[in-house]
Parts: sequence; C-alpha cells; structure tokens
Amino acid sequence: MAAALPGALGFIPGPVTALDFMAELTKIDAARRQTNAAIRMFFEGEDPIAVHTVAAAGHRIVRDLARQNGSEILSSFEQTLLPGVKGKFWAAFNGSTNFLKHADLDAGAQQDNVVYEASNPILILVTICFFGELGLTHSTEMAALSVWCRLHYSQFFGPDLDQEKISEALTPMRGLSRKESKIFFRDLVRQQARVEW
Repeated sequence: MAAALPGALGFIPGPVTALDFMAELTKIDAARRQTNAAIRMFFEGEDPIAVHTVAAAGHRIVRDLARQNGSEILSSFEQTLLPGVKGKFWAAFNGSTNFLKHADLDAGAQQDNVVYEASNPILILVTICFFGELGLTHSTEMAALSVWCRLHYSQFFGPDLDQEKISEALTPMRGLSRKESKIFFRDLVRQQARVEW
C-alpha cells in the first residue's frame, strides 16, 4: 500500500506515520533524536562506527548551540588548553568524525587504532552535559547513559549532592561486566524510554 503525498514527493511505500508529515524540526529536536538514537544503538551493541556517526551529529549541533549561548562548560574547558592549540585540539577531536563523513579531500585515507567503543559514551556524555547547560531536559536514554558512565568511569567523577543515592543505586550493578551492564541498561531503556517525536 502506498500513501500519496502532495507535490513532487510522490509516494511513500508502507504505512504512513506522523513522522511522514512532520511540519517542523528544530536543531534541538534533531540533536535530541540523534543523541537518543546513539544511546539506544550503544546499549544494543550496534556497530561502534555507526554509533559514533549518529552521536557526533547530535553532539555538534548541541555544542554549536552551547557556544552561541556562551557555554561555561566549553569556555572553562578551552581555557585549560595551552595557548595556540585550541584549533589543533578541535581538529583532533573532530578528526574521527570527519574521517567517517567526508571523502572529498582524502578518499584513500585510513585511520588506525581508533577505539570508538570506548570513546562513544564519553562523546555522548559531553553532549548530555551541553543539554543540561542549555536548560534542556534529559531523556530516559540520557539518564541511563549518565548512570552507566558513572558506573564504568567512576575514576573521573567527583562527589556530588546525589553521590549517596547514585552509589546505592549502582550497588547491584557493580559486579556486572561491561557487556552485562550494557544489556541491563539496554533493557531499562527499552522498558522506560518513550518516543519523543
């Protein structure tokens, strides 16, 4: 069955959903959907390259918006860089992302020793921080990844007001392997996440 659309769009095969007729999409909507999708993909064990591509797209939108709003997180971080290296840092930071989305200038390029599986949750976590700084609410997916990072990257986090609650909530998960905890959070997200489109 095909649903007719007005104008030059022609036909879309299959059932028609509300998304087929979405009137408007903001940059924040796009970034939220990309970030949530990347988190679900991460917990589902999807290809880390695909996860990175989707996560980086959402990250860039939110990072640009945070910069335009005078991001304290971004400003504080950039002040820790040595003089004259800000451009080099961002080129290196964006290098993997650009490698995955462009081939116009480097069609024969290769990238060695890239560990996307380990870096993806950190990239997404930074994106989640920007969402918070912009005063935007966190989704179920974002909350789940934040807690997962707290569990697996605890050496990077200082104490906070909810440290005791977080520690108590993580106790049953502390014995789980990285793979087992991803399955746990995947199931949590599947049960709790609501499509926000």
